[in-house]
This record gives sequence, structure tokens and C-alpha cells, in this order.
Amino acid sequence: MESLGKIEYPVGLAPRGNTIDEYKSKDGKKVFKVPDPYRFLEDPDSVATKKWVQAQNDITNKFLSKLDLQEKVFNKMKFLSKYTKMSIP
Repeated sequence: MESLGKIEYPVGLAPRGNTIDEYKSKDGKKVFKVPDPYRFLEDPDSVATKKWVQAQNDITNKFLSKLDLQEKVFNKMKFLSKYTKMSIP
């Protein structure tokens, strides 16, 4: 199999924020600070999130398109999804 090469991630699409969440221990004596630099990605409707998701999809699709098994996997998944489905009337 040929080398799939290095994956180049787009720079600047997901700038790190400075959000830090603080959580207290059960006894309230300790405070734990947990950085959440990508909090802005939690808004699925924001322009920044949409750009980031599109860039990730482009990277993924470029990688997957180089795989020899892509069509076989797709066809297998398609086959496996064809079954009688039932729901509550």
C-alpha cells in the first residue's frame, strides 16, 4: 500500500480560547481548574464551528479517498443497513 502522506491540518481555524472551568471537590476544599480552549466549537450554528467542521471533513475525505478499501467498506455498510425496520404505529 502506498504511503498516505502527512496530514496537514489547517492553521487558525480553531484558535484556542482562554475559558477555564472550575470544579469543587465533593467536600468543597479543593478547586480543580479545567481548561476548555475549544468551547466555541460547542455552538453548532456559529460560522467558526461550521468552517472548522468543513475543514475537518475536507481532511477526512482527502485521506479516505486514498484508501483502497473505501468502496468495499461503503458497500458493506450499505448492505448492512438494508434490513426490515419497524417502529411503533
